[in-house]
Amino acid sequence: MALQYSPKLSDKKTNQKKVSKLIEEEVSTSKETDLIVLPELSFTGPVTDKGINSIYSLSEKDQGNTYQFISQLAKKHNINIVYGMIERENDQLYNSAILVNENGEIKGKYRKTHLDRNEKRWATPGSSLPVFDIEGLGKVGLLIGDDVRFPEASGVLSVKRADMIAVPVSWSGEYSGNMEINKNISENQYPAHSVVLWDAVAIGAQAYTIFANFVGSEHEFKGSSGLYTLDPLYGLDQPVIGSSTDEEVVPFEFNTIQAEHWFNQEKLLQSRHPVYYDSLIRKQNINYNLPEAK
Repeated sequence: MALQYSPKLSDKKTNQKKVSKLIEEEVSTSKETDLIVLPELSFTGPVTDKGINSIYSLSEKDQGNTYQFISQLAKKHNINIVYGMIERENDQLYNSAILVNENGEIKGKYRKTHLDRNEKRWATPGSSLPVFDIEGLGKVGLLIGDDVRFPEASGVLSVKRADMIAVPVSWSGEYSGNMEINKNISENQYPAHSVVLWDAVAIGAQAYTIFANFVGSEHEFKGSSGLYTLDPLYGLDQPVIGSSTDEEVVPFEFNTIQAEHWFNQEKLLQSRHPVYYDSLIRKQNINYNLPEAK
């Protein structure tokens, strides 16, 4: 499931209380939950208006207080959790997403590779796009925020055979927009607030993709957290999308591999050998019959 809430910027304790309450309420009333995804920089919110010293003061090592809080939640509810943080290592800062398993252990970490202009003031870009094999879940890839604007990022996770991709975001509509296709085109209608680019990530990577976004605050976050699926157009499965305004938990259920529909990506890659493609540029002798210069 995906959590969306309005953050109190730079106030970790208040945001932790909010996350804990949302999880407690959902877990007490729902079926067994395997994975929860939180928004980007989950407990600080964005730091676009902060100076470098303030951002540094909000940073932590990957096993700092925020990890201890998430680890306790994961063990208490027997769930895997993806959350975002300002990670500090050797005086370098990173916009990171951490995957903690149901035993409270860090099983994966991704550092955002595609930084926006503001993030370049304080963050060091990551250098890898890993996929993590989690027992009971499958292979999980991680992206952050507007990494999704670069199809190569999710493409790498696809080549590495990710079954699902978890994407913490803090999206206010800076890129992409709501799905506006004719409702009669797809077998099942897209839910309200479906985001075009987020849907494209799931279909292009052929991986179930979970987005978790904030709502409201002075940044006017647009929510729309939820699950984007492999094939909504032909009715294999249906996206599940939350509100654009409300704090809520967005629950969903899916099988990571659809045996009758999922395509073998190894065979797909075999078809991409250069020998199967014509040259992009061919030498040609062309007489343009241009007039002589006078």
